[in-house]
Amino acid sequence: MLYSILFLYYLLSFIYILVMYVRTPKNTIMRFILLFFCPFIGIFIIYFLEQRNSPKYENLPDWLIVKLKELDEKPLNVGDVEKERNVVSIQEAMVINNHKTRRKMLLDLLKRESIQQVDALEIALQNDDSETSHYAASAILETKRKIFNHMQKLERDLQDNPNDIELLTSYADVLEQYIKIEFLDKNTRLKYTHYYSQTLEKLLKVQTKDETLYLKKINCDLSLQEYSKAGYYANQFIERFPTSEHAHLTLMKLYYMMKDYEALKNSMDRLQASSVALSPTGLNLLRFWLRGENR
Repeated sequence: MLYSILFLYYLLSFIYILVMYVRTPKNTIMRFILLFFCPFIGIFIIYFLEQRNSPKYENLPDWLIVKLKELDEKPLNVGDVEKERNVVSIQEAMVINNHKTRRKMLLDLLKRESIQQVDALEIALQNDDSETSHYAASAILETKRKIFNHMQKLERDLQDNPNDIELLTSYADVLEQYIKIEFLDKNTRLKYTHYYSQTLEKLLKVQTKDETLYLKKINCDLSLQEYSKAGYYANQFIERFPTSEHAHLTLMKLYYMMKDYEALKNSMDRLQASSVALSPTGLNLLRFWLRGENR
C-alpha cells in the first residue's frame, strides 16, 4: 500500500515538473530536489516559496508584459534620483521634524499664501502639536475665504459676459480649488462640483483642442457618478485625440469604474493595435486595471 502511494506521488511529481518546466524553466532543479528528496513535505515548501515569490506579471497579456519588462529594465536617471533625495516635502517634514520646525515651515507657507499647498495644510491640521494644527486650520479657513470671494466676483462678471473664455477659464480654476478645500460640507461640495462640470462643458464647446479640459471634465463627471456624460466626453476625447495616451486611459478608467470589464478589454485591445506610446504611469494603470478585472 505504501509503495503504491509513493509510486503515485513520484509519478504525479514527475508530471508536475515536466509541466512547470514547459511553462517556467526557472527553479526546475529546486522543484526536483524538493519533490524527490522531501516526499510530501516538498509540496508545501514549493507552495510557500512560489506564493511568496509570485510573479508580478501574472495574469497580464503578453504585449503588456513586454512593455512592463522594458520599463523595469530602463535605467534610472541619476539626476532625478539625486533631486528626489535632496527634496523634503512639507508633508514629510510635518511628520518627521520637531514642533519648532513644523511651525516654522507652516509660517513660511502662510507667508507665500500658496493655495497650491492646501494638501500640506490638511496634513498639518492633523498634527499632534496644537499650535501647528491651529495655524493650519486658520490658513485653510483664510484660503477658503479668499477663494470664495474671488469666485463671487467672477460670477458677477460672468453675468455680464457669460461667454467670455477668459472669465470661464478663471471661474473653472477657482471652482476646482474650492471643491478641494477642507471644511466644505457634502452638499456644498456637490453643488460646486456640478457648477464646475457645467463650466467645463461650456469651455469644451469652444476649446475642443485642449486635452486638459477633457481630462478635467471626464474626471469631474466620474466623481459625480454621471457615467453617461463621462462616456460622451470620453468618446469625444478619443475622436479628437486618437493618438493620445490620456484619451485611451480615460475611457478605460470609465469602463473600470462601471465594472464593464468586457468593454475595458476591448479598449485595451484597440490600444495594443494602435501606435500610442504609453508612459510608465499608463503601463502601471493598465496593470492595476487588469488585476482588478481578474479578481
